[in-house]
Amino acid sequence: MRPGTPGFIGARLKAAREARGIMTAAELAKRVGVTRAAISQYERGDQSPSPDVLASISDVLKLPSQHFLQTGCSSVEPVFFRSLSTATKTVRRQTERRYEWLRAVCHFLQTRLKFPVVDFPILSRANDPALISSDDIEEAATQARRHWGLSEGPISNAAWLLENKGAIVVRADLGTNDLDAFSQWPLEDDRPYIILGTNKGGVTRSRFNALHEVAHMLLHRSITAESLAVPGRFQLMEQQAHRFAAAFLLPAEAFRRDVPFVSLDALKNLKPHWRASISTMLHRLVELGAVNSADARRHWINLSRRGWRTHEPFDDTIEGEEPRFLRRCFELLLKNGVKPADVALGTRLQVRDIEELANLPIGMLATAQVDAPVHEAEPTLLGDQDPSELNAG
Repeated sequence: MRPGTPGFIGARLKAAREARGIMTAAELAKRVGVTRAAISQYERGDQSPSPDVLASISDVLKLPSQHFLQTGCSSVEPVFFRSLSTATKTVRRQTERRYEWLRAVCHFLQTRLKFPVVDFPILSRANDPALISSDDIEEAATQARRHWGLSEGPISNAAWLLENKGAIVVRADLGTNDLDAFSQWPLEDDRPYIILGTNKGGVTRSRFNALHEVAHMLLHRSITAESLAVPGRFQLMEQQAHRFAAAFLLPAEAFRRDVPFVSLDALKNLKPHWRASISTMLHRLVELGAVNSADARRHWINLSRRGWRTHEPFDDTIEGEEPRFLRRCFELLLKNGVKPADVALGTRLQVRDIEELANLPIGMLATAQVDAPVHEAEPTLLGDQDPSELNAG
């Protein structure tokens, strides 16, 4: 009998294959040099690969052999994607698998560090989004701002605000322009995860996307993954998340005071102040009844004529908002003597994958270098007292 590998978990092989964008067992078999049937048997758990075959699998998938000998992170809560089209199904699957790796990285970090306590407001949530009115959404945005102690003015940095309130926020190449962002609040972690795409759009779009995902956390967390398949439900939830994001970014009274006269040039001048796109501000004014349908149509036509549908003024000059919490976690570990090899062993991932998943500078772990001293170490080593918090701005 051919020797197998004790402890091998077939589901880990399938997940790793999909994370690398290899969507069929046949393709992996060709690269490894075994039959498609063999890979299928490994993935089903009917057999386990010999040590030599496992070494080949590890080489092809660029993962340590130990990666296939542990259980992964799983959850039944829905993952909220901005698109459920067939065109993005393969990319979504790959993205979900890499998201599971991100959760493994966070689990490792929490064995050594204290993370901020999750402080998201608890709002009344309906099992059916059809029961959520526009007024409910406006009130939810107001309550969330009030819960987080925000004024009615612009939010200085949405990514830092959400990290400060306990969310894991990262940027990732989602592999397609059809995906802007996705999120999940798994019960196993009891912590929100928000993944923002780097594929398109500037900082104003990214801020809107982040708060769109917050809407799903606050309004739609009671809705099951199965219910998303109900015709029209997903589209309704997306519309509601859009409205929440706009209402959170642009509180009705404060924003309206800043727009005594509606014109594209007036909105352009307000963009650096509110850090919201011109199109978002125009949509918001329509929602608030400040622009009638005829004037709105005229503004949208003018917006297109100016080429602002694809690229707006200040898109390249407004300072970006980069998540920083995970980077500071690794900076703190490195400064306290944790070696990159310890991180790789603890996560059972390659160092390069960890750097990409956690938005670290490429080479930071490989060289074990930190660019600058940590002055605001938000995470603290386990055993320390009173973990500090991130600033929202």
